[in-house]
Amino acid sequence: MWKCKTPEDSQDKQLAIEYFEKKGVEARLFPKTSAMPNPDLKLYIDGNLFAYCELKSIMPYELELPSNFPSGQIYQTLHNDPTFNSIQNKIHEASKQLKSVNPDHDLSNIVFFVNHQKYRGIQDLRWVIKGLPSEKAPDVFDPTYLRRLFEKDDLSVVDYIVWIDSFSNKAFYYVRSESPFRDILKQRISSKACEILTKPFI
Repeated sequence: MWKCKTPEDSQDKQLAIEYFEKKGVEARLFPKTSAMPNPDLKLYIDGNLFAYCELKSIMPYELELPSNFPSGQIYQTLHNDPTFNSIQNKIHEASKQLKSVNPDHDLSNIVFFVNHQKYRGIQDLRWVIKGLPSEKAPDVFDPTYLRRLFEKDDLSVVDYIVWIDSFSNKAFYYVRSESPFRDILKQRISSKACEILTKPFI
């Protein structure tokens, strides 16, 4: 289904382009010349194609919890949380777009999240990647509700995730430990788990 572009789409793409520019990486918009689900950006270092990047925006209206959400039952009901499902779906969509242009995974694949929801953050991404924390053993994570990501092997497609909270001037990072591009990604983008940006982008 065709999706109507919003002003936030253009703003977030510009944010991503400027962000990579500060890291010494040139980001070029991917030409939309076919019906294939291509990613948003091609990334270059010294004129050489380095990685593909798909941008995913998280808007406030996507992640509103129901007014009757049982706050005392967060662990039992998190798999029904719109945040959990939305982020998981966005990773699934991104993996398909990245596979379409990089089927042999010869170059690194990056997902760039721009979060506009003040009541959601990097912890939600961690739970999507690692699984839900157990109520009785918070250090134990249950991946039961991540079947879609595991069945499609979506996480193996993604080498690196950049998560920017547009309202807090912070960027967070996730690098897949099995990625063959791990070292170069950490070297060129960030080796930190969290980075305070020099100035707000938005």
